[in-house]
Amino acid sequence: MSGNQSVQWRKWIRKFIRQRMNSVFMGARVDLKVSREQTKKMWDTVEIMCPYCGEFQQTDIDASAGSQEYWQDCQVCCCPILFDLQVNADHDFQVTVRRDDE
Repeated sequence: MSGNQSVQWRKWIRKFIRQRMNSVFMGARVDLKVSREQTKKMWDTVEIMCPYCGEFQQTDIDASAGSQEYWQDCQVCCCPILFDLQVNADHDFQVTVRRDDE
């Protein structure tokens, strides 16, 4: 194989690999456009009272994931608060907060 053929062969291989990689990654893309109405349905803001320091604070709640328990630190005293989020079939929710030692 001459030098010119070798260069052409390498260019062809690079082009082939680039096309294959683009087709693999482009096919895996997911359209993540969400309307404002859908976003409003997913996130709600609630006001809670920290069970440690007693300060009131607003926090975001994601009711779209269903009922769940998770920890979030107090925005004032940084103590861990256990959030118990209960979501019913109508997507109405109730939030209960507790200390970690209760």
